[in-house]
Amino acid sequence: MSRKHSLSIIFFIFANLLSLMPLSAQKEEGEIITISERLGKEIDQQESEKFKLFEGVKGFQSAVYIKLPDGRYFLKITCLDDKTGETKISHTLQSEASIKNRGNYIDRFEEIQARKEEEERGGEIIIISERVGEKIDREERDKYKLFQDIKGFQSAVFIKLPDNRYILKIIYKDEQTGELKIDRIEQSKESINNIRYSIDHFGEIEAHKDTVYHVPGIALFLELFGKPFGSINLDLRINRSSRFSFGIVYYSLLSEYEPDSRFSGWSKPEDGKYKDVGEYMPNIMYYYLKGKKNSRLEIGGGFSVRPVWHKDVNGDFPIAFHGVIGYRYQKKKGFLFRAGLTPSYWPDAGFSPWPWIGISFGFSL
Repeated sequence: MSRKHSLSIIFFIFANLLSLMPLSAQKEEGEIITISERLGKEIDQQESEKFKLFEGVKGFQSAVYIKLPDGRYFLKITCLDDKTGETKISHTLQSEASIKNRGNYIDRFEEIQARKEEEERGGEIIIISERVGEKIDREERDKYKLFQDIKGFQSAVFIKLPDNRYILKIIYKDEQTGELKIDRIEQSKESINNIRYSIDHFGEIEAHKDTVYHVPGIALFLELFGKPFGSINLDLRINRSSRFSFGIVYYSLLSEYEPDSRFSGWSKPEDGKYKDVGEYMPNIMYYYLKGKKNSRLEIGGGFSVRPVWHKDVNGDFPIAFHGVIGYRYQKKKGFLFRAGLTPSYWPDAGFSPWPWIGISFGFSL
């Protein structure tokens, strides 16, 4: 390889490495430029608010445009972190065309704003849904989950301009100054139709989310005490806040009869004493869940059906009713924990004397 060719390769590699150098390392070599005489070299908070610049930058403090020796441009923004209060600096490459457009916007700011207002005056406020009317207020915004990312939201209207374009006009309150501000966002007809559909079919959409997207769906858990000595249960989702469980409950009862294999049935014991008789009973429960994410308040009720081929101290009524109020922790997949008060009631014998506290462990599938 010739010496001349080697030098060419070295130069090419060096030039590419230089171009990849972080902007922050090159900023000292650049020159701060003025994009409009109305601003000067540095754009401060007051100027940013006046000309509606960098509205999406939280904690904005100042900005400058810098031209590098190689002809490239970048925007340096200084802002304060909302949580830590620390000063942070970002560098973003800019094209020469975008800088000229920004400068032209500032120089003609009043003219552009006046044109927007004139367009609005010649426009017509449209009703995108009879459910909200001409103006969407804060209550309707929250009810239909619209514009959730806009802080300080006050109201919104959709305007159809004479040239058949659409504008969304949003009024919101600045969190720092408390002043009311206006944003105008051009909308396509398709986006307006999508918002209309989301309002008109809100209930259906939310129900669909409940049945399709909400998890967990199925769970298994073992309950200790509760109904009243223990049970094993299959837990099924109805929707986001409702669940059914089907289980087998174990009861230990004092009976005046005992199993007798001689007669394939039951007979009274010779000593006349009550015997401890265990029963397995099918059980159905409904639970209403209140809360978000994994931890929820649980309120519910249900019943168990017991065998009636023998008599016991609680009488002959075949159904026991159960209630529950307590806490449920249930992960998307994995661990499940329940704890709460679980009274049982027999119509012919009253409330169960056993402990009313139940604790459950299980897992979501």
